[in-house]
Amino acid sequence: MDTKKIIGVFAVALSIVFILVGLFKMAASKNQQQPIAQTKAVTYEESDNMLCDKNTIICVTTRYDGCGHTDARTAGVPTGLAGASVSAIKAYYADRDFEKYENNTIYFSESRAGKCSHHYILRARGNKISVVYQQNEAGVKDEYNFSPEHLPEGDLERLQNGIYAESDQELAALIEDFTS
Repeated sequence: MDTKKIIGVFAVALSIVFILVGLFKMAASKNQQQPIAQTKAVTYEESDNMLCDKNTIICVTTRYDGCGHTDARTAGVPTGLAGASVSAIKAYYADRDFEKYENNTIYFSESRAGKCSHHYILRARGNKISVVYQQNEAGVKDEYNFSPEHLPEGDLERLQNGIYAESDQELAALIEDFTS
């Protein structure tokens, strides 16, 4: 084979390789998933038509008027709402205030009367100290064994009437005092 034929065959083969590489790159770019999450906060109006997916996060911040504490909870988008518009999610959470939609997270806020779940009442009941939530006295957090006969009369009377603890730290100190 002469040199011209070898160069011609090589040029055709190289052209075919370039064409195949180009086709492969085009196919790969079409199959590549586009990111769904936006990277900036959008306004109330802009967010309405945006669609959520199964990875959308709902964040609800609750402010308790009775104690001033805030509590933020996150969860995935409710079943059945994946693929829905942000306006549909807003309607689902109509009892909360929409704050923003940012980085595939929808933020809501709400305000509640009363105190959060970090405020307690300790009460003596027989040989047990019950710890209940101030916001829901039927909700027992814990019960501890103790010996009422070892307590001074005043402390026992306070426990029977209920001692309020306004934080987890205060609760731990009171439990330590009455059970050790």
